[in-house]
Amino acid sequence: MGSSYGIIVLLVVHVWFANSSSLRTHDNFIAELFERVSNEQVLKDQPYRAMISWQKNKGVYPSHVLQNFHGTYLSAEARKFVQVFDNNMFVTTFVTISLLEAFKYGLAPRPSDQQLVLSINALKDYQDKNQPYNTSVMSFWQQQFNQTTNHWEARPVNLFEVFHLLDHMPLTFIEDLLKVVGLGWVANFIKILVELKNIFHGRFHIPPDFDDTFANLALGSLLYQQKLEFPDAWSQWRLHNTNITSSSGQQRMVGKRIS
Repeated sequence: MGSSYGIIVLLVVHVWFANSSSLRTHDNFIAELFERVSNEQVLKDQPYRAMISWQKNKGVYPSHVLQNFHGTYLSAEARKFVQVFDNNMFVTTFVTISLLEAFKYGLAPRPSDQQLVLSINALKDYQDKNQPYNTSVMSFWQQQFNQTTNHWEARPVNLFEVFHLLDHMPLTFIEDLLKVVGLGWVANFIKILVELKNIFHGRFHIPPDFDDTFANLALGSLLYQQKLEFPDAWSQWRLHNTNITSSSGQQRMVGKRIS
């Protein structure tokens, strides 16, 4: 996962330690982690521009898709460099839940109303669009309508744009150049990626699932418990989830599609 995911884990761990009277000195560190998480939230939509910027959706917390490069020092550096910004609902939901729990059970600062509402509004775009009514069934990635199948499908824009970009690059020249500079393993990876492109395309069209749906319900549960502290966030979540019982029946259908 991405940087904000790791930071929020550190925040939760240090909040737990800070509850010990012998470790109150961690308060400043918790505040610093909280600030870093807050600063990572995307505050405005950013469109995808080839080789310039990734699409970033307003309200999400960053996560990145990394390649499994390992071995040499250069391999480790390539792992840091070759990454794709991923707009998914799970990380944003997890981070928001962790912020609420850190405030509720620990000594973390209070998340701002704007911070919470931004995330909740972003999550609305991940509701399953294949249902003709409001549903709390969630998709990991945002969906796009497929006119061929007459069905809404998950479509991670940045990942698909990477594959599209590969179709317009001088791959033979790039692979030869990488081999000359001692990065033949990267050239081999690119070759395999191109060969498996169609397989990856199919696997990215995943249906709505149990994990994302119930992460959203868990967020709603926490907001309900803290509705006096966060009335705006709770009202906004309720506005987007007026039919939470839909998740029960739809999950049985999702299970059938997956199996």
